[in-house]
Amino acid sequence: MERKTDMASQTMEDLAEFLKKLKFRRRFIGGVDEDDVWEKIGLLQREYQHVLDIEKAKQQALLDEKLQIIEQMQKKYRNEICTDREISDSLSEKNQTKDKTEN
Repeated sequence: MERKTDMASQTMEDLAEFLKKLKFRRRFIGGVDEDDVWEKIGLLQREYQHVLDIEKAKQQALLDEKLQIIEQMQKKYRNEICTDREISDSLSEKNQTKDKTEN
């Protein structure tokens, strides 16, 4: 039967502390209880997975933030290019009109 733990490691340091406190049930003869060892290995795997999931979520949040910044910069750049083109076209039209009236 698998026991649940109150431990929910958030960082690798939490996990290291969890390992320091990990105890195995002993048999009267022959070392440790094999079922208990397998139970603790499963528990350890879940703790590692929890820490990895937290780290993955943090990295995804950072990536999403950076992608949003890039998207905003691209929009700003496109708007500046459009504005520059409009100004250039307007000046070009004025110059052409001025040249026609002078001739």
